[in-house]
Amino acid sequence: MSGWGMLLGALAGGGVLLVLARLRAIRRPRLAARVLPYLRDLTTDARTPEPAVGMLPPVVAGVFGPPLRAAADAVERVLGGSASVRRRLERAALPRTVHEFRVEQVLWGLACFALAAGYGLLRSLRDPGNALAALVVCLVAFVFGVLARDSWLTSQVKDRERRIVAEFPAVAEMLALAVAAGESPIAALDRVVRRSRGELSVDLARVLAAVRTGEPVAAAFDALAARTGLPLVARFASGIAVAVERGTPLADVLHAQAADVREAGRRELIEVAARKEVLMMVPIVFLVLNDNRYGAIKYLQEEMFAGRWGETELANPDFPALARAFGLEGRRVESAPPSEWMGLVFSRDIQSAEDGKLREALALCIDRDSMNNVLLQGGGEPAGTLLPGWMSGYAFLFPTAIDPQRARQARDQVQQAPVWTLGYDASDPLARVIAERIALNARDAGMTLHTTATAAADIRLVRVPLPSLDAWVALSELARSLGLPQPEFDGDPLQPSASASTAYAAESALLQSQRVVPLLHLRSAVALGANVMGWREDPDGSWRLQDVWLETGKP
Repeated sequence: MSGWGMLLGALAGGGVLLVLARLRAIRRPRLAARVLPYLRDLTTDARTPEPAVGMLPPVVAGVFGPPLRAAADAVERVLGGSASVRRRLERAALPRTVHEFRVEQVLWGLACFALAAGYGLLRSLRDPGNALAALVVCLVAFVFGVLARDSWLTSQVKDRERRIVAEFPAVAEMLALAVAAGESPIAALDRVVRRSRGELSVDLARVLAAVRTGEPVAAAFDALAARTGLPLVARFASGIAVAVERGTPLADVLHAQAADVREAGRRELIEVAARKEVLMMVPIVFLVLNDNRYGAIKYLQEEMFAGRWGETELANPDFPALARAFGLEGRRVESAPPSEWMGLVFSRDIQSAEDGKLREALALCIDRDSMNNVLLQGGGEPAGTLLPGWMSGYAFLFPTAIDPQRARQARDQVQQAPVWTLGYDASDPLARVIAERIALNARDAGMTLHTTATAAADIRLVRVPLPSLDAWVALSELARSLGLPQPEFDGDPLQPSASASTAYAAESALLQSQRVVPLLHLRSAVALGANVMGWREDPDGSWRLQDVWLETGKP
């Protein structure tokens, strides 16, 4: 027994010594790790070699290396396509050979095989008769893992190329700026590589290292164009190669390529948004309410339920109170219909046919919509009449849109256009801005208007509040305020059927005199505190203060 014990102890000791010797050999630093840090033409990342991602530790690789390599060779024989794998590894910038990638595929397959085997073992404890099915599942899981690693490699390539496309405009602009500043292409490339970080910078660093080790510049960039999978990078590399060989200007080419890539990115974003229009609307909640009642089809309910109908009153919340609940200051804004007329008034009647053409051109060249939307921020309505639409009902019959072509045609019919002066109220800042905008519109039509704050002017910009809610009275008072002849009404003003047509005829006659050019109907707005109740404002802008009361208990 003692002899056998000594033999076994010697064998165990020898085994331990062999393992320790092998570990010492494995832990010895590689030649690349000792040499690469002293090569100055490589970037910092290249000088510091890192272990291959996804590979086994050296100790495990030393033990299980032979069977794994044999399995990798078998996968290569079955799948083939080593050229495609090699190209994808280059495009993904993975420091692996095809054989190492096949080993990773085997490892992925073994991992899936182990998961399936564990699941099959658990099932066999309950049903021992499924051994063959469990084996088939394990084999399918192994194949799935092998193919999944190949698919992930393709995803890695796409992700990297997507990052390159995102980085390309900035890198191209930096190269263009450096070249335009007087640096050579190689010096500019070195500056960009040292200053930038990213996937494209890694590829350019490889090109720079190849150039510094003696490879021609054109050949290095041609190699980059050959191994990349992106057409824009291939065009970029080919452009630099041609510029270096032939001495053509490079900055303009780089600027143009960067602009093309940005524009392509915008188009791709628009196309993706169009394809995913429904998905973009998913987080949005639409709440559609009827006119303050639930049960809008009242007559159907009455017919179906013997005259009975039901509803739930719906109303907007108290928004000022809601603001106060969040610690904000709440005010309610009440806006009345347009109750003030703004327009141009000529100081005298038409003197000649040419004078009429110029007045027509001025009325056609004024951009009323821009004044209302930009200068007034929607605080009014473009006007082509004296009375607003809510009062007369026919304002839509008079055009208000700008027509620069017709304005220019009317202006061209006059050989010598006089210089008009446009007067406005100096105390009204809005009037000054409107007058300056009218002068700009007139200049676009070929006419000259000088703005002035004096009362003596050829044209006056005036604002007149509507004096009455009655169309007949309002039109008469407006004509008197603007110095126009009193309108002539035909028919009985007490009959509503005749009121609109007679008012339309009377106002048309006033506008055809070309003494006035309507511009805008202005609204009045009032901001109310949260404790103001019962506020009402008539369409003419008058306040009904007799109905207003203040609620106590609110600040």
